[in-house]
Amino acid sequence: MSLRERLQGRARRRASVLVQVEDTATSSELLAAARIRLNNTLTALDDARAGDVDEEDVARLQAELDPLRDEVQRALNAQSACYAAIEMVALPAPEWEAVVAAHPAEGDDQWIDWQRALPVILAASCVAEDLQDEQWWGEFLASPATTAGQRDTFRAQVTELNLRPFDVAADPKG
Repeated sequence: MSLRERLQGRARRRASVLVQVEDTATSSELLAAARIRLNNTLTALDDARAGDVDEEDVARLQAELDPLRDEVQRALNAQSACYAAIEMVALPAPEWEAVVAAHPAEGDDQWIDWQRALPVILAASCVAEDLQDEQWWGEFLASPATTAGQRDTFRAQVTELNLRPFDVAADPKG
């Protein structure tokens, strides 16, 4: 495949934003407790191997490791379930430019009216079909459950996706 074909066939840039959808307090406590139990067992096993200890104690501690590792993995899974990944893809340049042109900023502070443009950009950028809804995004972003920092995260992500230039790499040949 020629370089020209590779350049023409490249995929648009993709990214995801993790959004906390459930409280993590319980899963964080479970994870911390599981890690402590696993670390304590590993430490006891190291101590047992280093000293004059009964082989039965070493065997008992080794037998506890797999269930403890499983417990840590279950706690990690519970922690991960508290988040949803929103997958996004960069807009084709003409589409991005049309959205920007349709939502100019009123003052000199900004180059785009983010309050009106962000729902449009997110709906057009989301990979999941059920998130491709401008009205829903407008309501979600205006919701009391959505913080200014979370809106800023979405704004930064779509800006990065759509405006980041090509990476300029140094010649690896020196």
